[in-house]
Amino acid sequence: MPLNEALGFKESSLITIGNRKVIFSETMLCPEDERIELQAQVPNEKEPWKMEVFFTVDEVKSGGEPPKPNVRWDVEDDIWKFNFKNWNLPLGATISKPVEVAVTTSGHSIKFIAEITKINTLYRMNLQFMVEENANE
Repeated sequence: MPLNEALGFKESSLITIGNRKVIFSETMLCPEDERIELQAQVPNEKEPWKMEVFFTVDEVKSGGEPPKPNVRWDVEDDIWKFNFKNWNLPLGATISKPVEVAVTTSGHSIKFIAEITKINTLYRMNLQFMVEENANE
């Protein structure tokens, strides 16, 4: 069965990248001391996927190199919390290859990519979540 049918997508509303169907794609602006709360409807899941995105920065030690950007995620009270740490580069930083963060109840991988730029006290974030077809389908 094609992935779009298995996930309940209508073909006219799809964006497909490789073998992944886009379920969320937005550009957001966020002041450095605030959090982004968002939801994405994962096909064939009863409840929307709730997420919170926030930004933290490690202090640079005197004479030391700036810490590299990284992202960590965890689930608290059914909310996926994504901490983008040290993504404060004015020229931006990216996750350019899709990274798996979860698996749907039907066994499909949920992956994301991101691009983040910080100018002064404002973050600009391009964030995209996708559902990937099972390898055995």
